[in-house]
Amino acid sequence: MKIHLDGVILHYDLVGTGRPILLLHGQSADHRYLRHELAPIFESRPGWMQIYLDLPGHGQSESTNQIHTHAQILDLLLEFLGWVIPQQRFAVLGASYGGYLARCLLRNESTRVDGLALIAPMMVANQEKRAVPQHRILQSNPELLATLSPETQWIFEDYIIVQTEEAARQIETLMNPARAVRDKELLARLASSEDCSFHLAEPFENPTLILTGRQDSVVGYQDQWKILEDFPRATYAVLDKAGHFLWVAEQRPLATMLIQEWLDRIEAESSC
Repeated sequence: MKIHLDGVILHYDLVGTGRPILLLHGQSADHRYLRHELAPIFESRPGWMQIYLDLPGHGQSESTNQIHTHAQILDLLLEFLGWVIPQQRFAVLGASYGGYLARCLLRNESTRVDGLALIAPMMVANQEKRAVPQHRILQSNPELLATLSPETQWIFEDYIIVQTEEAARQIETLMNPARAVRDKELLARLASSEDCSFHLAEPFENPTLILTGRQDSVVGYQDQWKILEDFPRATYAVLDKAGHFLWVAEQRPLATMLIQEWLDRIEAESSC
C-alpha cells in the first residue's frame, strides 16, 4: 500500500489483524528482511496486525530531497501512525536505525506503546562517537567467500563474523536488493544530522527487549547498556558470536526465541 504524507510517498504492508505492531528496518535495508524473520512467528501467533513500513528512500518508498534530519523522519512516522492506527495502542520493534527511530518515537508516544524491542539498535547517529569493538571474524569461510558476488563479499568481510552459507543466502536475497535501491544522498544528509531527543518524562514500564551483539562493530553493545535504567521491564542481552546482522545471520534461533518471549510478555500484560 502507498500513503502520501507531506509530499512523501511511503510504502507499507499490513499483515494480519488485531493488536498493531510497527516494524522499523535499518538504513540501506527495507521491510522485507523483517517480514522474512517475523512472518513465521506471527503465523503461529494470531491476534497481531503487523505494519511493515519502508522508510523514506528505502524499498518501495520514494526518495525525496525534502528530508535532511532524523527529526523530519520522526515527524513522518508520527503522521503515518495518525493515519494508519489513530488513537490505537501498539507495540514497536526497530532494528539498527529502526531501533534509533523507535526510541525517538517513544518520547512522543509512550502512553500508547505496549512494548518496545530494539534489535542491534543504533544509539548515536555520529559513528565516531559510538563505543564499538574492533571488527573481527570469528568463523571465516574463504571457499564460500570466493563464490559470492562482489557486493556480498564486501558485506561478509566488513559485517559478518560467522561466515555461513545461510548468511550468504540472507544477504543475497534480502539485503543486496534493498541496498541497490536505497537513496544514498538521503543517507549522507542524515549522517550529518543532529541526534533526536530521547528524553523520557518517566521510565517506560512496559515489556522491553534490548538485543545486542558482542562483536557488533557497527553500533556495539555498550551504549545500549547506558539506557537500561529508563526501561525497568527490559531484558538486555549481549549475544556472543553475533555482529550487527545477528538476527539475519549469526544468531537467528536465539534472537527469535527472545523476541517470542517479549511478545509473550506483552500478551500477558493485556490479559491481566
